[in-house]
Amino acid sequence: MTAGDKAQRQPVLVIMGGSGSGKSTVAGILAGQLGRDLEEGDDLRPPAHVAKMDAGIPLTDEDQPVASVHA
Repeated sequence: MTAGDKAQRQPVLVIMGGSGSGKSTVAGILAGQLGRDLEEGDDLRPPAHVAKMDAGIPLTDEDQPVASVHA
């Protein structure tokens, strides 16, 4: 990595909280104020999971991605 590459990198901000707590609203305002892109976490979910959430059905542990740990 060159010094120029380091200068181009920006920290990633993650906004977390419970359902309905205003995460998307706060993240949108923050992204606008900082001139940053916003990527909504639910946009990364499979369409079936989004449909389930839209129907008011909570996702289960089985719906969540599993992080693997490599030694």
